[in-house]
Amino acid sequence: MNNVSHYHSQQQTLQQQDVLAAQSLQKTQAQFDTALQASVFDDQQAFLAALMDEQTLTQLEQLKQNLENQRRQAQTLVTQTAETLAQHQQHRPDGLALTVTVEQIQQELAQTHQKLRENTTSQGEIRQQLKQDADNRQQQQTLMQQIAQMTQQVEDWGYLNSLIGSKRGR
Repeated sequence: MNNVSHYHSQQQTLQQQDVLAAQSLQKTQAQFDTALQASVFDDQQAFLAALMDEQTLTQLEQLKQNLENQRRQAQTLVTQTAETLAQHQQHRPDGLALTVTVEQIQQELAQTHQKLRENTTSQGEIRQQLKQDADNRQQQQTLMQQIAQMTQQVEDWGYLNSLIGSKRGR
């Protein structure tokens, strides 16, 4: 008998759980129906047709993640560019006004290029002069060595001449 009452008690518990589950299902179904009426879908079939399969959902999530990464990269680039612009504007060359026109900058750039050409020409001339100076120094050093050799030779001949004597007998 004890088993019967135990089974009877268990049956009542299961029936209560079944009633609660049915009530929960009805409540959830009512909430779903209310939400479905407020949505863009005409009926439950239209809602189910709009559901995506797992692969499409995964692809869309990956696309969303990629787009989010690109947005973050673009935002970082915008921030870096703004910082670079601010630094550039803070370190503006002396005498450069904010209202300088493109034509003025182009004219100044042309003048700077002309000065650069003149400086390059001047450097070429100076290099040529330095090379000529080095060549002249080398030639002068060679001549000085020849003079030293000839001086030594004259001294040697003079010494020999004094030892042997001159043609006149002196």
